[in-house]
Amino acid sequence: MKKIVWVLTCCILVSSCRNSANKESKSNRDTVQAGSQLQGSTANADSLSENWIDSFKDFRMAVYHKDKEKLKGYFSFPLTAEGSSILALCKLTDVETNARNQEVPNPELFYERDFDHCYQQIFDSKFIRAVLKLKSADLYQKHNASTHEFPDPSSPYTLHASYDEESKMLQLNMAFRNNGTDSDGEYVSEGEHNIVYVFDIIDGKKLMFRKIVLAG
Repeated sequence: MKKIVWVLTCCILVSSCRNSANKESKSNRDTVQAGSQLQGSTANADSLSENWIDSFKDFRMAVYHKDKEKLKGYFSFPLTAEGSSILALCKLTDVETNARNQEVPNPELFYERDFDHCYQQIFDSKFIRAVLKLKSADLYQKHNASTHEFPDPSSPYTLHASYDEESKMLQLNMAFRNNGTDSDGEYVSEGEHNIVYVFDIIDGKKLMFRKIVLAG
């Protein structure tokens, strides 16, 4: 009887040791796996933060939230030479233009105060609506992306985005077409125009405004 009890005790001890070993082994494996996943996630996050498309996404959200201070981070004031072309979007009246020209050191430049005054005209509701519909994955992978055409009583519009790898330049082209016809019902192209927002990509990471191109 004592021998039987002793054998059963030994079996229980051996089984307990094996279970403990298995649990410890599984715990080690889970720890290693979790660590690897965390390390991989961190690596992916770091990799994403290196891409210019993330700067574009941040810019898009700043436009959506009308975050004036954050938007200023995409400009280097005052804007000189071709950069000052953005002033055309402010649509100042003659009175406003004369007052501004008397207050700024050089009327040919575009100052931070100008941006404060008219940033919502620069990034108006049409631009906001369109830029939110751009597929950033297509823009990053294919270097081109376009929205569908947005209806508008006077000028339906589409946003075309393109990234040039060689020049490191991003263009956001707001293309407006005329919605009218002539007396014969033929489409009239007069009134078509484009507003092109041009950004430089600094160090492959950061969008910085370069100029506005108006066409049509």
